[in-house]
Amino acid sequence: MSDNPTTATDAHTVSSTKARLAVCAAKIIAHLPVTVIVRLLKMFRPLQKSSSIQQALAVDAKVREVSPLCRGERGCLARSISTYLLLSLMRRKVVWASGFRVKPFLAHAWVTVEGEPINEHHDVQGFVTVASTNPEAR
Repeated sequence: MSDNPTTATDAHTVSSTKARLAVCAAKIIAHLPVTVIVRLLKMFRPLQKSSSIQQALAVDAKVREVSPLCRGERGCLARSISTYLLLSLMRRKVVWASGFRVKPFLAHAWVTVEGEPINEHHDVQGFVTVASTNPEAR
């Protein structure tokens, strides 16, 4: 038996209420300067356990389910912060990042688990990361 009692099904039990609260918090946080966003999100880092990609996908799906903003192309900041908050509150490791690409120009925010971008339509490897909660990032 695994020493990790939390399974992917735990992510499915994220209530719509918790997801809505995370989206509300994310909408407020999104108006802060990016340096403050990173500091705030990093406060959730202690005592986190590994997250599975399935958990992160399920949480991301719940966030998109409860918020029309987070479903849209322009909702990446609120969606990524909401997903980060929910996974962090579940004490799961997740990395939030924000960056841009030049051609064509696009600013974007996303989350990764185990180095894998979660539910991304953009190739984030082509983005210049300007802010991240990754402890290895500057």
